[in-house]
Amino acid sequence: DILETTLTTALLNGGLSPYSAVVQPSENGGAVAVISMKQGYVVAHTWPDHNYVGLEIHLWAQFAKLETIKSSLLEAVGSTKGPWSTYRIVAGGMLGTENWKEEQSTIGPRPIQSRDCEANISGPDDTTIGTVMEETLSIIEMNDNTTVLVLCGDSSQGSCKTLRAFEKKGIKNLVAVWTCQSGEHGEIANTSALEMKDGVATMVLCGPVNSIEWLKDIVKTYGKVGFLAVDPEASPVAIRSVSSLLLEDDNEEDIDFNLADNVVFVVPIVDTDGSRVTLVEASRWRREINEHVAIHEITVGPLQTGMKVWFTATRRPAFLSHVADIASRIEQQTGIKTAVTGNMLDIVKEDTVVPYAPYVGTMDDYETIPGLIQFSNQLPLGLQSIYQFQYTGTPLLTVTQLEHALERVLSEMDLSVSASAISSESGDGALIISALKEGHAIILWDGGTFVDTNLFTHDQTIQHKDVFAEKFMKYVGDLNYVLRDEMPRGTGHVVNLMKDIGTRTPGCYDLYQWCSMYAESGNCVTEKSWMENNCMKSCGLC
Repeated sequence: DILETTLTTALLNGGLSPYSAVVQPSENGGAVAVISMKQGYVVAHTWPDHNYVGLEIHLWAQFAKLETIKSSLLEAVGSTKGPWSTYRIVAGGMLGTENWKEEQSTIGPRPIQSRDCEANISGPDDTTIGTVMEETLSIIEMNDNTTVLVLCGDSSQGSCKTLRAFEKKGIKNLVAVWTCQSGEHGEIANTSALEMKDGVATMVLCGPVNSIEWLKDIVKTYGKVGFLAVDPEASPVAIRSVSSLLLEDDNEEDIDFNLADNVVFVVPIVDTDGSRVTLVEASRWRREINEHVAIHEITVGPLQTGMKVWFTATRRPAFLSHVADIASRIEQQTGIKTAVTGNMLDIVKEDTVVPYAPYVGTMDDYETIPGLIQFSNQLPLGLQSIYQFQYTGTPLLTVTQLEHALERVLSEMDLSVSASAISSESGDGALIISALKEGHAIILWDGGTFVDTNLFTHDQTIQHKDVFAEKFMKYVGDLNYVLRDEMPRGTGHVVNLMKDIGTRTPGCYDLYQWCSMYAESGNCVTEKSWMENNCMKSCGLC
């Protein structure tokens, strides 16, 4: 009675017109309620042990009120602020309803603009970029031979956030490369010689810069580059020059001469210029089998609009753990949500002979943290199928014909019917309701040639198509499939049946696909603290 009253009141508040209700207890300790209305019907299943209510809203009139109805029902069951999830499907309706001509204008696709498709042209503030670049320095092992190269922007502006951040660290071999003032590049390269400015080795590139001679001059003076950082204001001219070093064929000698074996690239993606992405892609090429190129992305701020920073390193198999730590420290210092949001595998050049079978990537090679959390926490409580059929026979269908077919199928399935009802007040067709001790079975006939079946069973192993839909078609006769929707119902944004989930512990998952490799290498012992926080499943901690 409480469930019926609660739902009926909510529907009345939503502007609907309830006709009757079928409410029965379920074997799980909860209840099932089906309320027929002038505009459609609503189903509710309750699981007190899980503090869960599963709701269905099926409308064939007043579609514009769907959101209002949903909000009213959520308020009635005490879930206004969540947690709750929802999905929509297209199902059958009813012929002969009142105001059907007016309803036609609300049927069909509704073009909406729900995304902000404007490019994010606002760059990060000085404090944020400074913190990000300062933290990246923790990756490299500082020594007298480490040369840190910073690609800055327009020399006339004198603004290079990354350089300022690095100067605070007191790096000995710090080199800044600027470009000429905008509009003064000309057609002839005119690169200035290295000179000290405010304690920093400085070079200014002018012209098209079609070679890497400028980089060789730096290396001859300060040694191989072990760390290369691209400032948000860096010119595409300098970035493309570095990319050419990595992309040109037969350039291995130049690469070995200019870059350290374990060089690290840090490239923030803060504008729409493609040169930065090209540099990241170029850094993925492996020239030798044992280079182990690792490429990871962090996002500072919202996933869609935040600042992206790509990290590339060679010969650093555990590079991900360092990048994850950097993301954590950035979030602690700035208060801005920061996380590892992208990973890419390295690429072997076509002419590279590898002593092993090629690796075929799988879904495990992609970051799926939200999916892992959802998969781990979901709890399927039943299986639902909605079939749409079209009748092609003669004579016309009748309510009695459909009712007898449903009763026969449910009897053969050994599904116990606790209550049933028929509602035919709304239009030309009828709604046939059977409340089961472990679910429900509902037939919607539009009064013409279309029939919908809505079956929900607590038992997820029942083959709805074989034992229900096929037999229902047989007993009615002359029914053809039009559409079928089948989905699990339950808690935790459920999308899998129990048979798909297998054995798992809710809340137990690895944050990174590399966790299994780290565990095999003994990191659960040697890097215990980090592994406990990030690789619980691989270390057998849950």
